[in-house]
Amino acid sequence: MSTFQLNGKDFVSQTSSAEPVIASTVTGGEGCRTWTKLSETDASNDATILCGSTSIFTSTYSMYCIQITGLEFASNADMHAKLKLNGAVKTSDYVYTQHRANGTNNALANSTSDSKMRMGNNVSGANYVIATGDCYAGGYVYVHNPENTSHLTHLYSTVWFIDDSDLAYQGTMIGYYKGTDCNNALEGVEFSASTGNITSGKFVTYGIRD
Repeated sequence: MSTFQLNGKDFVSQTSSAEPVIASTVTGGEGCRTWTKLSETDASNDATILCGSTSIFTSTYSMYCIQITGLEFASNADMHAKLKLNGAVKTSDYVYTQHRANGTNNALANSTSDSKMRMGNNVSGANYVIATGDCYAGGYVYVHNPENTSHLTHLYSTVWFIDDSDLAYQGTMIGYYKGTDCNNALEGVEFSASTGNITSGKFVTYGIRD
């Protein structure tokens, strides 16, 4: 714990030595938010990774962020996300819009009724090596109003990686589930590849408080 002053106001900062930054609490300033680490899942040749639960997605926080680092697929594939509600991961009725850019062109992809939300295209797999070595992907997924049953739970994501054409790629996506049970509280966010397994990757869920 340490204290400091900025613009005449007192601040208190708290960090954990177990991780570079697990949680940071700031008091006394405006425009500051608290990020608290709630869970961590490491992928190891998994078909899917499920982040969150009803005990994690609560009214304690108005927003959640899932940070993804060191992501690697078994083969070149698209990156998908699905929601778990009402006891099951939903496999239909997704609405999303995705924007992607890879240095040579910009493109939009969207759907009003899909089996998943597509976060990224042609993510380089473990068998894909360029001069600098293996290509890892990463990104952030923000979850809004997960426990509010009067509002649709929606995701906003941004991901980055080297695509299968040696180009630097960044993609953004916003999406939601529109099924008849869409107003149920969120029970998890499932990540997968369009083909093959998730070879490696760290998925850390944070709660964000204003």
